[in-house]
Amino acid sequence: DLEINVFYTVKSKLKGLRVYINIQDELENLIFRSFHDEASVSIPTVNPGNYVSKVVIPKNILGPINYTLRIGAGIHAVRTIHTVTIPLTIENTGLYNKAYIGDIFRGALAIHFPWTTEKYND
Repeated sequence: DLEINVFYTVKSKLKGLRVYINIQDELENLIFRSFHDEASVSIPTVNPGNYVSKVVIPKNILGPINYTLRIGAGIHAVRTIHTVTIPLTIENTGLYNKAYIGDIFRGALAIHFPWTTEKYND
């Protein structure tokens, strides 16, 4: 798993503060974005203070290619700031395409979906 911890200080009461991550591929295509307040049912207000927002990207989700992790924050519908950019290189260590190690990876996510195969009579 990849745990990301974002430490920040809020100096005044803010409505709609959003901390987020982007995962982009080598061509800068957005693979996914995740906000710290996705489960909120209304726009939250944040009081002054020191905070840490944490997110975990589960292992075996990202395919074995190079990505860029962008960590940012913003105030909803007002402004956005990309604060940190980190290159990520993922190795094929999961369940995806395990029997065909030398095969070229085609895609961005390496999600293992459970399949079933049965023999049937025509």
